[in-house]
Amino acid sequence: MRLLTNMLNDTNKPNRCEINLQSLNKNKIAICRCWKSKKFPYCDGSHNQYNEDNNDSLGPAIIKIEE
Repeated sequence: MRLLTNMLNDTNKPNRCEINLQSLNKNKIAICRCWKSKKFPYCDGSHNQYNEDNNDSLGPAIIKIEE
């Protein structure tokens, strides 16, 4: 199973990113939606500071893989 997501490249234009979920050997991943993660495209919890700074409640997209 692959996850296709849009990311920005160096020119800030949308760029497609493919993540091979089977190679991660995980049944759940968190994808960053605040664009602040140092582990992008994965969530590192940076949305907590983003939410505090922007009075928001943004969180990651949680993707669960069911066997």
